[in-house]
Amino acid sequence: MHINVAILGSGGHAKVVIDALLAANQQARISVYDDNPCLVGESLLQKFIVRGAPTDAFTEQYYHIAVGHNKTRALVAGRYAGRDKLFMSIIHPDASVSSFAVLADGVLVAANAVVAAGSSVAQGSIINHGAVVDHECEIGEFSHVAPNVTLGGAVVIGARSIVGAGAVVLPGIKLGCDVTVGAGAVVTRDINDGQVVRGIPARCFQ
Repeated sequence: MHINVAILGSGGHAKVVIDALLAANQQARISVYDDNPCLVGESLLQKFIVRGAPTDAFTEQYYHIAVGHNKTRALVAGRYAGRDKLFMSIIHPDASVSSFAVLADGVLVAANAVVAAGSSVAQGSIINHGAVVDHECEIGEFSHVAPNVTLGGAVVIGARSIVGAGAVVLPGIKLGCDVTVGAGAVVTRDINDGQVVRGIPARCFQ
């Protein structure tokens, strides 16, 4: 199906987003935008030329915010809330998303990720390569579940939190908003808002 999609952001994460979008729909017509004037005119993936930041009148019907930093992604989303554009989710065809899971707008599910039955992923969140979101998990808006993370059943993650690459969160654990879990950590207890944890078992460092 031919659809016109604005990709907002041109960094490394944008490459993952574009790859997933084209794998899911080879006929998608993609335009890449960035608000960094130094990047305008650069080539992305040897195929797309980066344009200046879109105005309210950018013509693409769909858009996806391809920015890895959670708070920045949320800020950009706020600029377009309520506009006559569709904040689209992108699911790589090699991902496994249960028909009993719920994905909100603007979510990316990368290749080989799993989102199991009963789970929900809120607006603008990233489920990255090979991550496992087991049954009945709740992922807050603009969060990031990094590559090869394993979330046990019924894990709750607050808004704008990041679970670093290869980390494990045991079943039933609750992470607050703006939490950072270090790569490879094993989280065995609930974590409060804004805390930074790392290690095995994960301990607070902020």
